Amino acid sequence: DGIMLVNAGVGIYPDNNLITGNTIQNNTRAIWLVNGNYNKIINNAINDNENGVYIFGDTDFNNITQNNIKGNYLGVSIIDTSTNYNNFFNNLFVDNTNQASDSGSNNYWNNSFIGNYWNNYDSEPEGCYDNDADLICDSPYNISGSAGNKDYLPSLGIQIQEITPIQVIPNVDLVKDKTTLVRITLKNSAMNNTNITVKLYFESSLKDSIDTTINAREEKDVD
Repeated sequence: DGIMLVNAGVGIYPDNNLITGNTIQNNTRAIWLVNGNYNKIINNAINDNENGVYIFGDTDFNNITQNNIKGNYLGVSIIDTSTNYNNFFNNLFVDNTNQASDSGSNNYWNNSFIGNYWNNYDSEPEGCYDNDADLICDSPYNISGSAGNKDYLPSLGIQIQEITPIQVIPNVDLVKDKTTLVRITLKNSAMNNTNITVKLYFESSLKDSIDTTINAREEKDVD
C-alpha cells in the first residue's frame, strides 16, 4: 500500500488529514481510506496501481479533488454502502481499466460548478456533446457500481484560467457601451486536442465569439 488512513486506534479515527503533492504508483492500493472523515486528498499523481483511491467502512465527508488518476486497474473504488457524503470533483481520470466504481450511498461526483474529466467521455462519438459551449458535457457520465451514481457535470478538461484587459484605447474602459481588448487564458488538462468556441458576455449580452483549437496539455492566450 502507498498511503493508509485505516482505523487509527480504538475510538480514534483518521480524521482531518491532508494528503497532497504526492506521486503514488505501483501499489496494490495507492491511497487506502477506511473509517476516516473530513480528510482532503488533493493534487496527487496516482498512477499505475491496482487500486488508485480505495474507500470503505464508515468513511464520510472526505474531499478528493485535483488529482491525476491514471493507468490504474480501478481509479476510485467505493465498496461499502456505509460510505457516505464523499465529494469527487475536478479530478482527471485517464486510461484506468475501470475509471471509478461507487457502491456507497450519497456520494457526489461533482460540485455546483464542475465534475471530473473522463478521457473515455470527452468527444461526441463517446456521447459527450457540448451544444452550449460551456466546456461541460451536456449529459452526465455514469459511474459503475451499485449506487448507480453519475457525474452530472463531466468536464471537457478545458478551463478558462483568467480574463484580463490588455489594451485600453483612449477614453475606453470596461463600462457598458465601451470597447476593451481582453486576453483569455485557456488551459487544456485533457489528453486530446479540442476545438472550442469561447463566448464573451457583458451584462448578459454576447459581445464576442472566438473559435480556437487548444492542444492536449496546452495553455494558451487568446485575444
